[in-house]
Amino acid sequence: MGSKGAAGGRSRQGKADAGAGWEAVFVDPVGQVVQQRWADAALAVAFENLEPVSAFPVVPGRRWGPGRWWSATTGRHVACGSAAMRAQRAATVLEAACAQVGWNYRRLEPLAKTLSVNLKWLAGYRHPRNAGRPHLAAAVREVFAQPRPLIEGAEAVGDPIEVLPAIFHALWHGHLTTPLDVPLHERVLVRSGAGEGHRSSTSTRSLTSSSASASEHLATDGAGDAASRTDGRHRGGAR
Repeated sequence: MGSKGAAGGRSRQGKADAGAGWEAVFVDPVGQVVQQRWADAALAVAFENLEPVSAFPVVPGRRWGPGRWWSATTGRHVACGSAAMRAQRAATVLEAACAQVGWNYRRLEPLAKTLSVNLKWLAGYRHPRNAGRPHLAAAVREVFAQPRPLIEGAEAVGDPIEVLPAIFHALWHGHLTTPLDVPLHERVLVRSGAGEGHRSSTSTRSLTSSSASASEHLATDGAGDAASRTDGRHRGGAR
């Protein structure tokens, strides 16, 4: 998104007014670069379905870098960059741009270490292929109708090599739940019926209620920015 006005140190309303001349530059579905008034593009364009307008930088020797993130929300890969690409002034401009079109803007703080590690592990099983054969989804939910250790439930269903990916997939999607503020291990208690009578505390949280936030965190290497419409549709972020 380009800016023809200065954000400076003005008030929120002042910054929104200064952005009246902002324009969005994006690549349309047929690969053409389009430059359009920001206020119009924000209403009409689903940016999360488009390819990035420019390549993400690659820094040799760094562990982080650009890639493609499987989004369980859209059911497709989206291009993603790194949290290291963020700049403080860019965040100020983005906040003003979101305010101008009625979007919400938030800056995500890093997750607690154990929670982050657990979510990164489960995120590795978010792709539908990890659900396994058709009967597995129902089988794992049934076996954990009452809380029981993860490995016991897996062995009760079948070969753990086949069953464990389906369990992790179900945990990511909130079909199963387990405490995420302690390290995941084979004896951790798992249960089905996520969302029934559970509080939103970290110790009992399920990914049903936090999947959007978790995805945003993980897609930005633990911290990042996110923009969404007031109607709740996610419209992209620092990916």
